[in-house]
Amino acid sequence: MQSPNWSTVTESELWEYIAWHLSANGVDSVLVGGAVVSVYSDGIYKSGDLDIVYTSYNSSIGEDYQIIPDVKRVSGKMIKILSPTDCIKDRLASYIYFNARECLEQAILVAKRQSFNLKEIKRWCDSEGGKAKSAFEEFKNLL
Repeated sequence: MQSPNWSTVTESELWEYIAWHLSANGVDSVLVGGAVVSVYSDGIYKSGDLDIVYTSYNSSIGEDYQIIPDVKRVSGKMIKILSPTDCIKDRLASYIYFNARECLEQAILVAKRQSFNLKEIKRWCDSEGGKAKSAFEEFKNLL
């Protein structure tokens, strides 16, 4: 894989480059966190960093441990990223547990630009309980 233009590299291009090289060296990883919002918003949102987890690490969103990332083929290698649905859940988790209003706005940004499973997000919010139920209603009303 060719190096990106470092003076103009986007978070998406940087993730693809790093994930490709990790994969080429036998490291299976998943992009998580705010950089996923950057990828799914085509750069409208800028994270400023990349959060990449090793897939053997038991990654979770709230109490949900059944995260199945999306896969993208880049120059013959398969690289992984949270699905739009799991990205929205991840952002809502930050809103619910850390009162990070900007994360609710990031969830809305992804939801308006990507296909996602609203029923799964409701199921997850219901299972989280507490503030998660009202956060789901707020999320749904802002769509």
